[in-house]
Amino acid sequence: MVKAAINADPMFALSYVDINRPGPHYILDTMRILHQEYPRAELVYLMGGDSLENLLHWFKPAEFIDTCDRVGVMRRPGEQINIEHLRDGIPRLFNKLEFIDAPLLEISSNQIRTLAANDQPYRYYLPAEVYALVQKFGLYQGGEKNE
Repeated sequence: MVKAAINADPMFALSYVDINRPGPHYILDTMRILHQEYPRAELVYLMGGDSLENLLHWFKPAEFIDTCDRVGVMRRPGEQINIEHLRDGIPRLFNKLEFIDAPLLEISSNQIRTLAANDQPYRYYLPAEVYALVQKFGLYQGGEKNE
């Protein structure tokens, strides 16, 4: 589905880095591999505010931040993100951190799956290519297509 969603946009490339290797998968290892595969690329890790607040609980968070050229944090309208507790544990984070104001979308992936499973309209919540795959393979329908 990711391939279908980004296929028409040359700004994106699909990576199989976590699919083609055995687990466990830590983002630290993924970033190291991506730096090896794309040595001249600027790697920006994107996350939500909730992930940022929990960053100290990740596997080797300070080392992970060292592998990032920048860290982009999607911030929803009105969202308050508390990060002061990260200053002592990951001080280098603050030189790489960029907040990105994200639009508030009134739909989630769980809601889309529920709509599909209940034969309710969901077509315009997905890129056309992704919707076509959901239809073709009857995803979220217990094996039946949603015509």
